[in-house]
Amino acid sequence: MGMNPPRKDAWPQFEIVRFCLLRGIGNQRPVQALLLDTKISGQTKEYLVGWMHEHGPERGFRLDWVRRSRLVSIPVDPNIASQGRWD
Repeated sequence: MGMNPPRKDAWPQFEIVRFCLLRGIGNQRPVQALLLDTKISGQTKEYLVGWMHEHGPERGFRLDWVRRSRLVSIPVDPNIASQGRWD
């Protein structure tokens, strides 16, 4: 055989990942969350968000629809690992 066929094991393009901070109620700190889906009903837009609830007696993973006013977006750079900033 002559030349080898090109390899197709390269990393695919990154999909859009939507990390956010979910603002707490009252004086609670914001928590890191992952935006999963969007729902539009009339003029209201809600987002399906998943996060770890670590305070109070009901600890664990939470999944809930929240309004935009409670979310703060976090920019994500998938190439940051190659820049050596994970020390």
